[in-house]
Amino acid sequence: RKIFTFAELYLPRLGYAKRAHLMNAMVPGLAGGKMSSSDPNSKIDFLDAPEVVRKKIKAAFCEEGNVAENGILAFVKAVLIP
Repeated sequence: RKIFTFAELYLPRLGYAKRAHLMNAMVPGLAGGKMSSSDPNSKIDFLDAPEVVRKKIKAAFCEEGNVAENGILAFVKAVLIP
């Protein structure tokens, strides 16, 4: 996030137009806890094939009553039904 602040400050000084950027909601990983880019099964990529998405959802951490670390619920809330 610091790079966005840096870019907002310095890009106009270098002659570039002010840029816009999108921020994503922070959601837990599919394995519970923090999402990790080094663990491909902890996240759903937009370019994942449908069968890969199904496999990841079926293997996801989904403990009864644990809403805070439920990656599936967070994904639905942030991506499918914002």
